[in-house]
Amino acid sequence: MCDKIKSMKSNEQTVAMFGKLAQVMNQQMNSVDAVQMAQSMESLNQQMDNIMINNKMMGEMMQQNTLTEDATADQMLNVLKQ
Repeated sequence: MCDKIKSMKSNEQTVAMFGKLAQVMNQQMNSVDAVQMAQSMESLNQQMDNIMINNKMMGEMMQQNTLTEDATADQMLNVLKQ
């Protein structure tokens, strides 16, 4: 029975905290400027595009290096086999 009472009290505290959190979030949402948020999202999208492009370029460069290293290793192996 004591466990149930403790659990109920804990649940009440959790619900109360969620209520306070909801109030704070509501105040924050009311103060958000939609234009500023849209500009920030556009900037984020541009930066993500730049990151994706740079990542693709680095991946291609690494692939080329790997192919060159493989060709060099094959040439060295052929020389050793002779």
